[in-house]
Amino acid sequence: MSGAIIGQALVGWVMHLAVTGLTRKHRMWNPLHDLVFAALGVLASGLVLYIHPPSQAGGRVLPTNLSLQAVVVSVPRPV
Repeated sequence: MSGAIIGQALVGWVMHLAVTGLTRKHRMWNPLHDLVFAALGVLASGLVLYIHPPSQAGGRVLPTNLSLQAVVVSVPRPV
């Protein structure tokens, strides 16, 4: 699962380079826009890692004591 997430991030960077190249060619690139949103992305990522540090789950995506029964919603039967 981690590889898929890392792959999506890499594709985003590669596509950003392609889009930046096109916008520079047509003289429509705004570096301030890229800088502001890159800073917002770094701040959001830092906040997520601050709230949920990777070592908190011991390297696992879900805690081991979570079972499917805890997620399933029980619907009461009609009387």
